[in-house]
Amino acid sequence: MNTYSQCLNCQSKQIIPDLALQDAGAYPSGSHKVSVEKGATARLLGKKGGSSLLRAYVCEDCGFTALFAEEPDQLVSH
Repeated sequence: MNTYSQCLNCQSKQIIPDLALQDAGAYPSGSHKVSVEKGATARLLGKKGGSSLLRAYVCEDCGFTALFAEEPDQLVSH
C-alpha cells in the first residue's frame, strides 16, 4: 500500500487514497495497467518487461491526482 499523504500540488493532507480507475469504454473493469515494453528493445535495456495495475490518490482540496503502480517491482526486472 502506498503512503502518499500530502498533495504535490497544494501540500494539503486531505487525500482520498487507493481509488480504482474507471473508464466507460475501453476498460470497463476499472483495471488500467502500466507496462514495461517486452521484446528486443527491453532486452537491450536489460529488462524483462512486466505490468502492474494503477491506483489513484486524489487531493480533496485541489483535485490533483497521483497514479501509483500497485506492484512496481513487476515493472522492471534486471
